[in-house]
Amino acid sequence: MSDASATTEDCFRLYAERLQLWRLCRQTSCLRARACRGDPLHCCRRFADWAEAVKAEAERERDANDPAAEALRAELGRRLSRLALAMRNEP
Repeated sequence: MSDASATTEDCFRLYAERLQLWRLCRQTSCLRARACRGDPLHCCRRFADWAEAVKAEAERERDANDPAAEALRAELGRRLSRLALAMRNEP
């Protein structure tokens, strides 16, 4: 596939592949295939939205008692643990 013939979906599928978004996906078909089997644009947008939320909360985190920041840190920890476990189990 040449760069000129690449569609938007092809580009986002490549991004999803490079970022290994399937590791964070809730769809069992993506987890089984170890690849994006859904709409890569949707997955990349969801990941980008989540990353922006992490960034925004990190900027607001000056107040250590912020429950929203605590919840986001906990979610980040769960996702990173899942990613680390998946990477250790990969052949």
